[in-house]
Amino acid sequence: NPPKEIVEATDPSNPDNVERRDYLQIEKDGWAGKKEIGDIPVTVISNRFSKLEIEAAEFPEERPGMRDNVQNQKGWLVLSPRAKQVVVTTGHAVEEKDPQLVIDQIVAAVKASKG
Repeated sequence: NPPKEIVEATDPSNPDNVERRDYLQIEKDGWAGKKEIGDIPVTVISNRFSKLEIEAAEFPEERPGMRDNVQNQKGWLVLSPRAKQVVVTTGHAVEEKDPQLVIDQIVAAVKASKG
């Protein structure tokens, strides 16, 4: 149940959605189609929200599901027996707020894939 502003911003008919993709449907399809992709390294980076972080971060108010974010994203760990979850408190745009963490996780996955 995303907020109204997210629904409107990601609507394929929204002029700002230059790719005209139905991003919410893509997300729903992704969750529905979760299945193991093989014995490969997979890293799920999840943001842990707290009330204080929500007020100080990009979300002015707590929204449904924020407190369950880390637990809910454990669902992606079915992708591989080698999947792991890394929990951060950077907010949604981890790649912008902590690019080194993302780089380190990519490098670790590549190294792990070489066995």
